[in-house]
Amino acid sequence: MVSWAITGATRGIGFGFVNNLSANSENTVFALIRSRATAGPLEELATKRKNIHVVVTDIADPGKLAQAAAEIAKVTAGSLDVLILNASSPGPDTGALSPSAFHGKEEALVNEINENTKTNVTSNIFVVNAFLDLIRNGKEKKIAFITSPSGDVEFTRITGLSTLLGYSVSKAGVNMIATKYAIELAPEGIKTVSLSPGWVDTDSG
Repeated sequence: MVSWAITGATRGIGFGFVNNLSANSENTVFALIRSRATAGPLEELATKRKNIHVVVTDIADPGKLAQAAAEIAKVTAGSLDVLILNASSPGPDTGALSPSAFHGKEEALVNEINENTKTNVTSNIFVVNAFLDLIRNGKEKKIAFITSPSGDVEFTRITGLSTLLGYSVSKAGVNMIATKYAIELAPEGIKTVSLSPGWVDTDSG
């Protein structure tokens, strides 16, 4: 039996992970979501598959993440095999602006950068740190960050993408923190990677 925890599991890629992984009854799948109010399809799936555990938390709140980790630990006897950090945010509605277009819009620029990095970088660090002891006790010992081509320098050069400033910066940050964790945790046998699924047809684009 392998235990999995997926953030951002309400819809899109996260829901896809839950759906596919839970199809194997040998897997125990923890779907981390912010609110049950918008999780209708997930809740419906969880009623059909008893190996899905819906966990409500806030990835920006270390205290609530600690509670989520404790909730999972009760089911798994204190361990977790694989953590998938899928929760993400496109940020505010200024993503269509290029860097120079923020001239005279400094407050919007700060918001563009901060809102993206809060969810896509800082909160991911909160999540890993909250679940790290469970991963240490797991059999698989794997952490996967879901990233994006938007955070890749070469992709940006080839495509000429000058917009999505905050999102791109934050996804580049995701790649870096994945690398930092990989270096730090390798001596403990924990594998940490960043995975870019490319463009996926979801309701968020």
